[in-house]
Amino acid sequence: MKKPLFILGIAAFLLVGCSNEEDLANAWTDDNTEELFLEDLSSNSPIVFGSVSGNATTRGSITSEGFAANDIGIFCLSRKVLKSGKTMSWSKNSDTIFYKLNVWQDNVSANIVPIDSSTSRVEWARPMEDHFYPAPTAAWYAYDFYAYYPRTDSIVYSFQSIWAMIDLDGTQDVIHAKATAAANDTENVGYSYLYFRDNPSAENPQFNFTHKLARLNFKVKLKEDMPDSAKVHVDSLVIEDYLNRVYLVVASTNPTSVGSIEVPDYNHKGNFILREKDNSSIRDKKEGSNYKYELSTTPISVGDCLMIPPLPKSVSMSKLKIKVFLKDKKGSIYSPTSPLTLEAPADGWQSGKSYDINITLNDPIKVASTAKSTDWEDPTTTLDLDEP
Repeated sequence: MKKPLFILGIAAFLLVGCSNEEDLANAWTDDNTEELFLEDLSSNSPIVFGSVSGNATTRGSITSEGFAANDIGIFCLSRKVLKSGKTMSWSKNSDTIFYKLNVWQDNVSANIVPIDSSTSRVEWARPMEDHFYPAPTAAWYAYDFYAYYPRTDSIVYSFQSIWAMIDLDGTQDVIHAKATAAANDTENVGYSYLYFRDNPSAENPQFNFTHKLARLNFKVKLKEDMPDSAKVHVDSLVIEDYLNRVYLVVASTNPTSVGSIEVPDYNHKGNFILREKDNSSIRDKKEGSNYKYELSTTPISVGDCLMIPPLPKSVSMSKLKIKVFLKDKKGSIYSPTSPLTLEAPADGWQSGKSYDINITLNDPIKVASTAKSTDWEDPTTTLDLDEP
């Protein structure tokens, strides 16, 4: 037997209350109360997505393959009221159909699957679940789609914005996309069952993901050559005490805020440890009989990269504290007495930008560094740092 769920469109009544039975009867009219069945909310029009564009990856390295990601979060949120008398709100209230129809897909898990070398597609992680547009009888809203990675259950809901709280360790990127707007939407009902009913050949929503963190690449060399007996290699590289919790604005009615990174609390910080592309440690990696990161006066790239939250230069935490630990052939570890402090560029650490940090070691415990700033794709700015 179907269980009816009642929607009350009388927010003012709930706030003010009724003084007598006549007022109560007037409040509970057909205009203010609807009986809907959960089983009848969905149409037979499936929610599917077009190919994924952009060259974003879940790690910092760009490969020739279409990128993949497991467990991205998908939101399908009301963007426009289609039925007179309804209102929009994304505030969490899972006990009402009002909330269900405003937040139609609520942080649902999906995967990005490569199609070929340049494109990927979004597939639902649990395709047997209910991934259809609302039925005509429940067509209260038109919708926008939002996607982000890495998916988290730590979601903050408000009437007009949704945030994802994401903890970071430097090994993975944060990516985000708002799906393309409905094309040829003359009635302004996309995306919805009505839109695809009236436009059967319409394209599905498509995501173009963008990077939300800054990427740091490291090259290390010696100022002077050392004899073979004293050769050293990079044992580890660490950024100490950097911001490791951010809030991603997954969705907002303020278009300039969508996809931005917010930091309400700078007390969450930790160490970011450089690792290999496969997420393994860089420690004691060998290529043949030599250590992979054995140092000379020729700079070598070390590890994959580290990805850090964007911060303006005015924030004290934007100054990086970098430690490079070395190891000789006898197994002795050389630890720096203090970290190198690397000032942020004039415009701060920027989302979607890549920074090459070239480190020159004077001896096993003293480090000098220069850094240049490049976009993920094209060169932009150069920054030089001199050893104090």
